[in-house]
Amino acid sequence: MYTKADAAQLILSYSIIASSFVNNTSEDVFDWDDFKNIEQLPRDILDKLMPYCDDFIGIIKGYVNECEIWGFIRTMSFPKRFLKLETVDELPKNQKEEVERKLEQTFFLGLIFHFLVWDGTRKKFDEVNLDNLIKGWFSRTLLADKHCKSSNKQANKLTQSFFSYYYDRSLEPFFQDDLKFGYLKRGDCFAYFHNLFYAGVLLGIHLDVATLEQ
Repeated sequence: MYTKADAAQLILSYSIIASSFVNNTSEDVFDWDDFKNIEQLPRDILDKLMPYCDDFIGIIKGYVNECEIWGFIRTMSFPKRFLKLETVDELPKNQKEEVERKLEQTFFLGLIFHFLVWDGTRKKFDEVNLDNLIKGWFSRTLLADKHCKSSNKQANKLTQSFFSYYYDRSLEPFFQDDLKFGYLKRGDCFAYFHNLFYAGVLLGIHLDVATLEQ
C-alpha cells in the first residue's frame, strides 16, 4: 500500500484545518453541532475508496511508473517533477515523511471537503462499481481543477477559499523553509497542489453522480 494515512486521521486533519479556517474567516464550512453525527458516512466512504486510490497515490509519490495516459507520470509525480528524484524515498527521512503526508493530506482533504460541505445522496455508495468510478475519474485528474471550476461557480468559490487558506499556512512555509524552493518553483507547487486538492473534490463529484444513478 502506498497510502499510509487512514480515514480517522484524515478527518481529524480536516476538522483541525476547517476549525482554524472558520475562526479566521467569515466562512462556515460545516455545521459544528452536527459534525460528529455526519462524519461517520464520509469515514465509511473513505475506508472503501482509499484502496482504489492507491495507484494514484503511488504515482504522486513516484513509486508507480506506468500509466496509459501520456504524460501523466511526468506531470503528477511530485518527486520527478519538483525534486528531480525518482521517488520520495530518496529524500532525508524527515522530509520524506512530511512530503508524503502533505501529498496524501492535500488529495484526501479535497475529497473530505466535498463530502462534508456539499450534501449528496451517498448512502448507496456500496452499490457503486468502484473500478469503473476510478477509471472515469482518473482520466480527468490531470485537469481536475478545470473540471471542477465549470461544475458549480458558487461552490468553487468556497472551495478555493478553503484551499488557499490551507496552502498558505500548511504548504507554502514547508516549500520555502524546508525544501528551499524559490518563488517561481513555489508558484508551480501551488498549481500542482491546487490540482491535487481538486482531484479529491472531483472524485467526490464522480461518486455523487454514480450514487444518483443507482
